[in-house]
Amino acid sequence: MEGDKKPPSPVAEKRLRVAVIGAGASGLTTIKQLKDDGILPICLEKEQDIGGVFYWAPHKNGVYDNTTLTISNALMSFSDFTEKQRYFMHHSEYLDYLRRYAKRYQLLDHVRFGATVIRVSHEEGRWTVEWKTKDNIQKEFFDAVAVCTGTHQIPRFPNIRGLETFNSVVHTVHYKNNKRFKGKKVLCIGLGESGADIVREISDIAEECVLGLRSLPCCFDRLQDGVHATDSFTTRSHHAIAPVFSFNARSMVGFESLFVRFYLIMLSLVMTLFACLVWPFRSLSGPPVAIDEFRQPLSKVKMRDLKTERKKPADALLASWRYFGGNNMLNPHKFLTKNSTFVNNVLDGKIRVNASGIQAVAGGWVRFGNGEVFRPDVIVCCTGYVDKFEFLDGVVVPHDDVRHLFKHAFHPKYSGRLAFIGWARPVSGGIPCCSEMVARYFASLLCGRCHLPSDVEAVILREKEMEERAVSGSPELRSVVPSVVSFMDGIAKELGCEFRAIEHWHSPLLLWKIWAGGLVASQYRLRGPHAAPKQARESILSKTVSMPSVFVLAFSWDYLVKGFYPSFTPFSVRVDTMQHWFVADKKYLFGYAKQETPALKEKMLTL
Repeated sequence: MEGDKKPPSPVAEKRLRVAVIGAGASGLTTIKQLKDDGILPICLEKEQDIGGVFYWAPHKNGVYDNTTLTISNALMSFSDFTEKQRYFMHHSEYLDYLRRYAKRYQLLDHVRFGATVIRVSHEEGRWTVEWKTKDNIQKEFFDAVAVCTGTHQIPRFPNIRGLETFNSVVHTVHYKNNKRFKGKKVLCIGLGESGADIVREISDIAEECVLGLRSLPCCFDRLQDGVHATDSFTTRSHHAIAPVFSFNARSMVGFESLFVRFYLIMLSLVMTLFACLVWPFRSLSGPPVAIDEFRQPLSKVKMRDLKTERKKPADALLASWRYFGGNNMLNPHKFLTKNSTFVNNVLDGKIRVNASGIQAVAGGWVRFGNGEVFRPDVIVCCTGYVDKFEFLDGVVVPHDDVRHLFKHAFHPKYSGRLAFIGWARPVSGGIPCCSEMVARYFASLLCGRCHLPSDVEAVILREKEMEERAVSGSPELRSVVPSVVSFMDGIAKELGCEFRAIEHWHSPLLLWKIWAGGLVASQYRLRGPHAAPKQARESILSKTVSMPSVFVLAFSWDYLVKGFYPSFTPFSVRVDTMQHWFVADKKYLFGYAKQETPALKEKMLTL
């Protein structure tokens, strides 16, 4: 396989030793990228198996029994170990994928299991790492350290007056299934992607289930059109319309000028117009699709998510939450909850929503912001996690906030010798593909092929401000990056593995799939260090372009116009906002106090 060809590494006389903390998805790909550059990785994993949060065990945090990933395998797979078909994996399938990846590249040879890291310090140009095993405490010295423990470690509890006095408060970090909640009155606080599953499962068997929210979430179906994964609509043509994503012709061609931008987009417009013409005849290209990307049989009943039928009232409910929350499908200002399996239970009365916020807990009663009260038996906090780097000794990450690091990964003080890999969480996209790109850059920094920018602190500040502006509705989620395309392209330019359209002028189908198709990490193996062009082309061409061509046409047109008028609000965003306004209904506010204002409408149109 082409990915196995290893050019001579720039590492000079001595072989660098790197401590990799954690053998989840981020840790495994870090081992792989270090090996590719002739660097010796030593991975310290506290459990007895690989997988991180995807390794199910009754004693640990991570996936619950019925976890199905919210992102398809296309963005959960690594660029050098892809699968042809796009589909959603059960957590056990993804763990199997990681095991096959580890076996294929002989990664387990570098993992020490049962090793819990307790201290990492830096002095005199080297790193000291201490860890405890079942029998003793050990210490070794390393040239660099990669922290790959991930974001799902320390539970975040909501700051609610009196919550600590309630006798039964649990966090979803300990949730495995709904059995303990049968016949009980349950208050679920928060609605992230796991929370959407958990509140639905609990409401199926609880006597009463109330969902407490302080704002309206931005929820999406995992099946955008009843067949294809929503993340297959995470395309370059879509992400190109927003200046906050910093997309430009350079990432497609290799250099930029007004002529190049005009040529590139006119080419896209011509290709898109052609695709619009052939769209009605797409069924002639092969047998009709019989299953959706959850592998559910297609029928007259259209599905919106896993085991969830599409109903018009549910469409109105989700659109109302997005509209009155100041978000839309093309321009969310919040982290996207890519899970709508709970919504039919709201309509059926199994889940009662109160979005006025929780004022206080006292005497076993919960008082909401709108004056309503509820006496639950159990409070379940679906409120996410906080980042704490408690084992770092003398190494300070300001406020434990990864936005103070270059690309959420590199401390500016240590010249790329300390990396936090797994803290780039795209609004739409997978952590593993971002972790792989960060790990490739880490290996390149260590072997001298790349260097941090000379103005790295200014770059960190600029990107931090951009991210906080783009996802202003989720200020507590510090690992979120607004665009997986922009994030991957930014590192790819540093590595020299960015996609350049000019090198593939003779392959219009490849250009079309990269412009209009869902992003796949294989795009970054077409060129650059450890390229595998044949394998990458096969992976890209095997994916279906599922976004309707008329959408791609609109995005291409908007990108062209923004080239001349950067402040122009894209036509596609205006249409999307108008669609939300048309179906939005205040009866779905469920106590949410904020009303429609001109400022809210303006926010939805502001990129």
